[in-house]
Amino acid sequence: MANFSMLENIPEYRSFAKACIDAENSFKTSPDNCVKTSRTALESVMNWIYNRDKNLIPESGEGGLLYRQLTGKNFQKIIDQNLLRRLQWTRKICNDVIHVPPKVPTDQQAKNCLENVFDLVKWLDRYYGINRISKSFDRDDIPTEDTLLDSALKYGAAALGGAAVLGLAILANKK
Repeated sequence: MANFSMLENIPEYRSFAKACIDAENSFKTSPDNCVKTSRTALESVMNWIYNRDKNLIPESGEGGLLYRQLTGKNFQKIIDQNLLRRLQWTRKICNDVIHVPPKVPTDQQAKNCLENVFDLVKWLDRYYGINRISKSFDRDDIPTEDTLLDSALKYGAAALGGAAVLGLAILANKK
């Protein structure tokens, strides 16, 4: 079972569940894709926190929203400082991969990004009193290859797409 799959069953977390699951599943494709989608997941989780907690206000000034959220004074007061450092590292490595090509992350860096997002989700689950997540992050649970269903959907869609193109070509030749 993948690390983030349990989020699908927690209604309070639907707004960021898909982003987290997509980030973990993207590891199958490449560490680069995983880091990029981990950034999206991190942003989604941080938006959930700031939307839920009206005492939190992103810092004003320079930097993107994620940076301003992570540096918010009230957020920094409530978050574990070790986790905060890891989230800042995640934001930075994601920025480097997105904005400083040809920065190519390692498998280890991609897994660290996933784990840091997971730990943030687990922190918010405890801090905001929902307490639905008992699982710990397990690197062995990160999907590394397509399941049989993934493969069937991928190759089935390709086959259907090819059949559609062939059908259109036949129709075009009949005219």
